[in-house]
Amino acid sequence: MDLNKSLNEFCYYFTRYFEEQIRYWRHILEENPDLKKKSNSKPISFLASLSSAIPTVGKGIGSGITEGEKYINNLIDKDKAFSVSTIAYASNENKDLFRNKLIAGALEFFIHFEYQFTKVKCKNGGITRAMQKLGQDCSNRLFTYLLNEESGAELTSELIQKGILYGDSKRHKTKLLKLGRTIYVDENSKLTTSDFITNCGIRMKHDDVFTYYKTKTSIPVLGHRTCFHFETSLDNYEIESPKYFYNYILTELNTQELLKTIFSYISKKDPLEDIKEFAKFNYEEQVKLLEAASEERHRIREEILGDNATKHVEVKETIESSQITIINRIENVIAENTCLILSQTDKVLQKNEELSRDVADIKSKQDQLETNPIISVDLNKIKEQTTRLKENIEREGKKAEQEIRRFKDRIGKIRL
Repeated sequence: MDLNKSLNEFCYYFTRYFEEQIRYWRHILEENPDLKKKSNSKPISFLASLSSAIPTVGKGIGSGITEGEKYINNLIDKDKAFSVSTIAYASNENKDLFRNKLIAGALEFFIHFEYQFTKVKCKNGGITRAMQKLGQDCSNRLFTYLLNEESGAELTSELIQKGILYGDSKRHKTKLLKLGRTIYVDENSKLTTSDFITNCGIRMKHDDVFTYYKTKTSIPVLGHRTCFHFETSLDNYEIESPKYFYNYILTELNTQELLKTIFSYISKKDPLEDIKEFAKFNYEEQVKLLEAASEERHRIREEILGDNATKHVEVKETIESSQITIINRIENVIAENTCLILSQTDKVLQKNEELSRDVADIKSKQDQLETNPIISVDLNKIKEQTTRLKENIEREGKKAEQEIRRFKDRIGKIRL
């Protein structure tokens, strides 16, 4: 993890967001300088919601006061907004000094949370996106904290640290129970920026001995931050013995040199670069989504083609199996009909043979009658019987031939 990058980006976003919030507040005050205490003024929780209406980095402020601003003016309690107003006017007197104070407070806060900052990132946008979310939420927390300061307060590093630590994160409109923005610690642990700030353990050093403390709400993955000098009581904490040790880096560096480096980084950085950077990030995310969708379509197409090929083979096998079954049945029918035809043919031939024998026998008897004058027989009657018998034989022969032809035609049709 690039610690310097995280430090620079966090201080940049925190400073720019808070400067925009204060500039917007001063804009309201200048349009309505004679704010008075009102009996029906809204409580601090409502005034804190002003931070939701304040433009973010890259958005400008109109020249004239809007109807929405007039509505807000009518709800402001001067006593409850005195600290913010004092700081708002002071910020315009010496902008570089004001920015240096913001950077100093952000730097001190970062140093105490150095270990946690090394672990945090966003799945989409990485370290830069995480620093943007944390910087914005810390700015909101400081702003809401100042709204609770009833007496005028000078902006100091300690006030900034207290504001970030004890202020309230913005509550999202669509997620009423969610405070802050979503970030990830150690890749897979999903937390909010509010959790990040409020649910760490604490590490304290006494005579070169480190003691670690936690509360019931401490989140183990966040580990332990160092103790702020104004935290004098740890009544709600209990001692524990973690299995890790982190060697802090920034505490060994020259704070003034760090302040100069960060001030230079913020002054040179163009807010439009953020827009370009996140536009590029969104484009890359869209490309990834399109590639994933294309791969999914390809996978589905391959599955469909594979299913079609499998079904084609299954259908082909079913058809071939059916063809074999049909052919076997046809062959069985042909064999049965052939046997039947042969049986009928044998019967016809036997009958023809019997008739032929009868004819031969009759003819023999006729010859005997013709050669034997003694026997008185009605030859004409015998001839008539013989003629009828021949006709019967011819009819039966024709019927047998027709029957044979019909069986042959049936066999031919079955084969086709």
